[in-house]
Amino acid sequence: SMTTFKSVLGPDLGAMAAQYWPYAFLFCSVCMILAQIGIWKIIYNTVKQAVLMLLMSICCVICYVLVSQHLNTLSQAGTTAFLTAISDLLSGQAAKVFSNEKVVDPLTEIFITTGATLCILGMLYRQLPLSLIPDCIPCIGRYDEMLMAVVAFFGCVVLLIGVYLQYNYSQSTTSTHAFIQKTQQIVQNLQDFNWRESNTSDSWNIFYQNAQSFVYRASDIITQSVHDVYGKVQTIVNSNDTSSAQEKEL
Repeated sequence: SMTTFKSVLGPDLGAMAAQYWPYAFLFCSVCMILAQIGIWKIIYNTVKQAVLMLLMSICCVICYVLVSQHLNTLSQAGTTAFLTAISDLLSGQAAKVFSNEKVVDPLTEIFITTGATLCILGMLYRQLPLSLIPDCIPCIGRYDEMLMAVVAFFGCVVLLIGVYLQYNYSQSTTSTHAFIQKTQQIVQNLQDFNWRESNTSDSWNIFYQNAQSFVYRASDIITQSVHDVYGKVQTIVNSNDTSSAQEKEL
């Protein structure tokens, strides 16, 4: 007698196998062909490129918004504060400049924001599957990655300078002090966390509250950045429309 799916797999499973085996064979054949030509690698690289470029765009937007806010704060200090700071630097009285929080705090925040953004952009760019200069080009294919490595290193240096100035010379609540306090709080919570009795204690609630506050803070920054950029774009568009309408009237 001829061997069938029913005789090997039983009546129910054999009937199902006899009905769907052509589709399974076709699916496996297509997967093998796609794997052979590397289509899965292409899909993976495409998704990776899109995600990395999205992250880089978000970093640029957040940096633009934060630096704009700090520049606005810096402009409110007035010209006198800048002239005083420059004269103190030229006279060798750097301690007086660092004691002027109206100038030092916004400048160090700009240093930290710009340095962190450059460092992140440099590291993300080096992970792009498709860069501005393709790696297949001889001699110059790796120049852009080398340049972005230098940018990331420069950003790290600027970031460390801003953190050092804030930590040693700023007495107000800055990014460095807030980060240190939050880190100490997280470490303390982790030390107090009772892993064995976590189901009957408030340890999970404390951990959840810290994670929730971090997520809310990040979402607020992203939302504010999007609103600010959208408002600036709308202002530029409205000004262009107004100017074009005035030109038509003339």
